[in-house]
Amino acid sequence: MHHTTIEKCQPGRHQKYKCSRYYDPRDISRAVFSGVRKVDDWLGHSSKWRFGDACGLEWLLIYGCHTINRDNIVEHLHLFNGLHLFCGAYDDMHDCWTIDDAGEDTGNNMTSGDDVADAWCDGVSDWWVDNHPMVISVENAATYNGGNPDWANTMIASDHLWGHGTTHPDIKQSDAYWMSSIWSEG
Repeated sequence: MHHTTIEKCQPGRHQKYKCSRYYDPRDISRAVFSGVRKVDDWLGHSSKWRFGDACGLEWLLIYGCHTINRDNIVEHLHLFNGLHLFCGAYDDMHDCWTIDDAGEDTGNNMTSGDDVADAWCDGVSDWWVDNHPMVISVENAATYNGGNPDWANTMIASDHLWGHGTTHPDIKQSDAYWMSSIWSEG
């Protein structure tokens, strides 16, 4: 069962950002360390991450615990500068033999025509452990519909892998009007 929330972005608080000089769009592993300040500082500083636009990153998928704050998704707004979806977790994600195929399952879901958000939530779910997948996105004003979202046309509900359904154009940070989220409970 999926749950959804919406949070309206605050007009005038959007800024344009450039990608970190440490990020190479061909190397997803570097995205985790895009906030590196010195060579021996191996912590990723997500408050400095900027994805999408010039970086060319459409979807950020992180299989890790507590990567998205479900109680305040707007705190992740700075990540979106053309990024379509951030797929992560609002609580624990487990590592055990029954979840070894989570990446393969997610990929198979996407190539079978599932939208990216549903592919993630289903692909990392498991029969043995209780994972807590979550997906967030920014949306434009056209889909807000006075607080009654036009879900069928939102990024979160209909963005697909290229060639396997609709893939939406990037939403620039200046055009972000509201944020949406979906999550699944263990």
